[in-house]
Amino acid sequence: MHIFERLNGKKLEVSYEGGAHYRMTYLSDNQLRWEALHELSDGEAPQGTEPYAALEVTDGIYNVNWVEEDGMTASQILNFHTNKVSVFLTFADEKARGGRDHVLLQGKFRIAD
Repeated sequence: MHIFERLNGKKLEVSYEGGAHYRMTYLSDNQLRWEALHELSDGEAPQGTEPYAALEVTDGIYNVNWVEEDGMTASQILNFHTNKVSVFLTFADEKARGGRDHVLLQGKFRIAD
């Protein structure tokens, strides 16, 4: 089953360890919207609409990937059996290896209608 079929018309609320909190909406089988539910130091809560690619790794476990407008890349694993989420993010950083740095975040998600 494609992740869009599973989440069509629903919102996914994702909370990562460290306090980052997002709302994800799958708009179609190739476009998603993310909204930060926390503010950054400048007081803004970022958001974006991105094309994505998803793969069901095994029943109920999905790998979802997208590139944001600012060049940040996300590779997210959603486990619908445990409601656990992991995301590997890469972003531009001149001082890092290959000009990009990375972070791995883990947390939980819930489906909100």
